[in-house]
Amino acid sequence: MQLLADWQWYQQNKSQWLPEYRGQFLVIQNQQLIGHWPTFAQALQEAYQQVGLGPFLVQQLWERDHWLVFT
Repeated sequence: MQLLADWQWYQQNKSQWLPEYRGQFLVIQNQQLIGHWPTFAQALQEAYQQVGLGPFLVQQLWERDHWLVFT
């Protein structure tokens, strides 16, 4: 499952991103950082424009992760 792989990749790399992107919403697809934005709405809009409807991860970057799951 691609989202699980992206989540694991995020977990492995988040400590290196924290100093620069803390609090930002990261968009990750296929184990690549697509970009970062200050709001969820901006991140989601840019994700749709850049990668389309395919699966991608939008995650706010904090030391401790907060989960929102949409089904």
